[in-house]
Amino acid sequence: MDFISPNVVSIIGLGFVALISYLFENSYSPAIIFFAILVGGFTDMLDGSLARNSKRVTKLGAVLDVTRDVLMSLVVGYYLVISDVLANDLFFWFVIGWIFLGIIRMVEFKLASGRVFSLEEDYKFALDRVRLVFAWFGVMLLILVPYSITLYSIAETLIIVSIACAWLSLLFHSAHLKILRDERREAN
Repeated sequence: MDFISPNVVSIIGLGFVALISYLFENSYSPAIIFFAILVGGFTDMLDGSLARNSKRVTKLGAVLDVTRDVLMSLVVGYYLVISDVLANDLFFWFVIGWIFLGIIRMVEFKLASGRVFSLEEDYKFALDRVRLVFAWFGVMLLILVPYSITLYSIAETLIIVSIACAWLSLLFHSAHLKILRDERREAN
């Protein structure tokens, strides 16, 4: 798929964030919003794979990817909170965990390569991916709650598990920071 630029896929994903905001704001059906979030999420999976597999990883691509991820989470979270489907405290702890993980990953890059961002290294543990899967499955179920209230408890549980995974992941990243720091001291 070399004919598709990963950055274009990220920009399309940003367009889906705007579309999702529009759909929420204009009270479209949960099924349509669900589908838009699903396609927008697919752009997140596609752009990184395209970039890595075609060796077109760039700083601009990373910025577009992170921007889309943050905006998607904030837009969806905001609308779920104001519609009283997502508890404020769950959204708060999810966002705080995400911020701390972002900061610690930048410190990892800085220790490993001397830069805040590195195209060569990616310190994502499996737990980071699992955390996102739980969070987004939970969010997708919350979108569908108007069709079945029984989905609410499952969705809330998934989001709580994702928050626990985020904080556990912070411990792993902190341990990795110590390893990087020790390696740097031994090299000097």
